[in-house]
Amino acid sequence: VNRAEMAKLAVLAIGYVVETPDTPSFKDVSKDDWFYPYVETAKKHGIINGYKTAEGDLTGYYGPGDSLTREQAAAIIVKAAPLTENTTCGPSFPDVTLNMWSYKFVETLYAWSVIDGYDNGNFGPTDNVTRGQIAKILSNAMNPTLRSCGGFNVDSAEALSSTTAEVCFSQAYDETSALMPENYAIEDADGNALAVSAVEASSNDKCVVLTTDSQEASKSYTLTVSDVTSSSSEALVTNTASFTGYTTVATGGDLTVELSSNTPDSATLPQGVTGVELMKFVVGAADEDVTLTSFEIHRGGTGSDDALDSVAIFDENGRISKAKSFNSSTDTATVTLTSGGVVIPANTSETFTVMGTVGSTGISAGEEFNVEIVNADAVLSNAKSVS
Repeated sequence: VNRAEMAKLAVLAIGYVVETPDTPSFKDVSKDDWFYPYVETAKKHGIINGYKTAEGDLTGYYGPGDSLTREQAAAIIVKAAPLTENTTCGPSFPDVTLNMWSYKFVETLYAWSVIDGYDNGNFGPTDNVTRGQIAKILSNAMNPTLRSCGGFNVDSAEALSSTTAEVCFSQAYDETSALMPENYAIEDADGNALAVSAVEASSNDKCVVLTTDSQEASKSYTLTVSDVTSSSSEALVTNTASFTGYTTVATGGDLTVELSSNTPDSATLPQGVTGVELMKFVVGAADEDVTLTSFEIHRGGTGSDDALDSVAIFDENGRISKAKSFNSSTDTATVTLTSGGVVIPANTSETFTVMGTVGSTGISAGEEFNVEIVNADAVLSNAKSVS
C-alpha cells in the first residue's frame, strides 16, 4: 500500500465527504491526480500533514507513491478514526520504544484492540504495510474495544436533547461517584460553563445521562469528569470528551422503514470478529425531506450477553455512527447518527447496514442471534409519521 492509496482507504472507511479544493496543499499532489480529492480530504481532517525535515518543519511534500510503513499507517488510522490516545498498556512491543515518534500511535492501536503485532512479539514499525493488514486494522478501528490494560476511560459524550447529554465509559462505573452532578464540568471553547444539574443511569449500563442548562445548537463543548471510578475502583485514565450542542430539526414528511431483500443470510461467526454485516434496511421519504437522528436496535435470540457485543450503522459511503454496545437488561443499543443525522430527500430512499462485533467469548454452538428494529418508536427522526 502506498501513501496515496492509504489516504483513499482511510477517507472512505471513516465515511468523510470527499472534497476537491481549488488549490493543492502539496507540491507533489496535483489536481489531475486520481488521488487528489482523497489526499486533500485527509489533509482537511488532520489525518495527514506530509513529510517533515529533521527539525520538524513541513517540507510541502506528501510522497503519494512512496510505500507506507506500519508506524505511518498507525498514525493515520489513529487520527482518522479518531481514537482517544491511550498508552497505558505500553510498552507493548520491544521494537517500539518510548522515544520513538510513533510510540503513542502504536500503543493507542494496541490499547483499543486494533493491532496485536507479529507472532514473535514485535510490531515491525518500519516494515511496509500490506493490503491485508490495512483491511484488518481499518475494520478493527471501526469497532474499537479497550483492553483491560487500557484502564477506565471516558469513551464518548453526545447530546441527546437541548438539555441532556449521554456520557459513556469504557467499563462499568461505580454508581455512587458516577451519579454525582458535581463530578461533571462542561465548557465551550471560550471557557463558558454549561451547568450540570442532575445525573441518572442510561439504558446502556456503561453510560449516564446528564441534565444540563440549555445547549447552543452546533456549539462545541468539552466535558471533564472528575472523581468517578469504575465498579472495580479504578480511577479514570482519560477523563475528557467533546460533543456538539443538540441541533433541533424542522418537521419533515412521512417515512417508511423496511427490511432490504439484500439482508445477508444466517452464518456461523468466530469470536472477536468485527465488521459483520447483520442487517440491511431501506428508509424512504415521501413528499418532504426527513432527517434521521438515531435507531434503536434490538438483539434477539439465545446466548450470553456479550456474545454479540455492539453494532454500528453504515450507509453506502461508510460508517455514520459510533459503535454502541447492547444494554444487557433490555438487549437494545441506541445508535445515534453522527454529524447531526442523515437527510433523506423527498421521494427518495436510502439503504443502511447494521454492522456488528462478536465479543471475545464468541457465539457457541447452538446459540443464535438476530437484530431488528422493533417498531416505529425505534426510529428517531423529524418525520410526521413512521411506518
